[in-house]
Amino acid sequence: MPRFFIVLDLPIKASPVNVQLQLARSYAGFGRFDDAIVNFERAFRRGPRNVLAALELISLYQTTERLLSARRIVDEALKRNPGHPLLLKRKGDVAFREGTYPLVVTSYEEAHAAGDSSAALLKMLGIAAHLSGDHDRAEVWLERARHMDENDPSIFFYLGVVKRELRKLDEAQSALDRATLLATGLLPDIYAQRAVTSEEAQDIKSAVKYYRLAMTLNPAKTDLLFHLATVYDRHYADDSVAAAYYEQ
Repeated sequence: MPRFFIVLDLPIKASPVNVQLQLARSYAGFGRFDDAIVNFERAFRRGPRNVLAALELISLYQTTERLLSARRIVDEALKRNPGHPLLLKRKGDVAFREGTYPLVVTSYEEAHAAGDSSAALLKMLGIAAHLSGDHDRAEVWLERARHMDENDPSIFFYLGVVKRELRKLDEAQSALDRATLLATGLLPDIYAQRAVTSEEAQDIKSAVKYYRLAMTLNPAKTDLLFHLATVYDRHYADDSVAAAYYEQ
């Protein structure tokens, strides 16, 4: 004899924090960012240890360029969740947007020590160290990122830039060669870096070639014309070509 089961459709009681989060996400989905922020803030206040609420609120503050507010939430969330790798990573992200690169390095290194060993974090650590002027440290992190991900053109691009800063010109060109093979949108910047590296290695013909390739791909970048002019100015006796580029 068949058995029949009665399923009772009982309402599931949602927590106030989750209700607030869902409301905030709905507002954000409609582009009503101010209303979304109000509700994310309420969710964060009701669940101060809720890392998801903090992360979503920080992301929205970053999206709307309210970096002071983003930093405030990061700091408050870390007081309640000390050493949380995602929050430490987000602290570094906010500092990166603010341009405070030594703080970026510190925050990312703390995130790494707390368990984030991703190639993406190591790459950003290297970039931040480079932008803060510590090229030796940048090389270490970017090399570690390269060993983890051999297919990210931006890793090889920045590794090439850092190697050039360290006067390791052959290694710089090798890294930029790899970036060229992998890249699409980065190509104008890669060619510009290859031009600079070639000139420093006294390979002037290659420097001219790469600047021209960069200009072909991105003719709107007038600074490339200026740099090309300076190459002719410094290395060729006939200054008429340099003068023509300077005029352009």
